[in-house]
Amino acid sequence: MALGIFTHLGVVPPVLGSAEVVKLLTAGLEELVGGKFYVETDPHKAAEGIIAHLKDKRRKLGL
Repeated sequence: MALGIFTHLGVVPPVLGSAEVVKLLTAGLEELVGGKFYVETDPHKAAEGIIAHLKDKRRKLGL
């Protein structure tokens, strides 16, 4: 995450016991270091989410 990488996880990691940890890993890290975990178990929804993320990054770069 420290490299600012968007990382898709196909299974839910064992961190769901803490709402603060989940919030940090799925949203807060992006503000801190630019990377985040994207958790989606459905492959079609995952592909849509990844494509949307890439399009947003390209738009922000003016591409």
